[in-house]
Amino acid sequence: MIEMQGSKSFQITGKISEAERETPSLEITADDISMVREKTGASEDAARSALEESKGDIAEAIMKLNGETS
Repeated sequence: MIEMQGSKSFQITGKISEAERETPSLEITADDISMVREKTGASEDAARSALEESKGDIAEAIMKLNGETS
């Protein structure tokens, strides 16, 4: 550790290894689809698609289907 002007810096040494991370599968439930459909009037397929595109974020999916941007 080195401290200069109140800021601490750390140096880490060792071997570098890279491993692939397993990405968790996205689980979209029937309740999620139902909620998005209720708030937007969208079809089941459109609601599922919006949820997949928003990585399961219900609020983002609703905004997307209502044509709102963040």
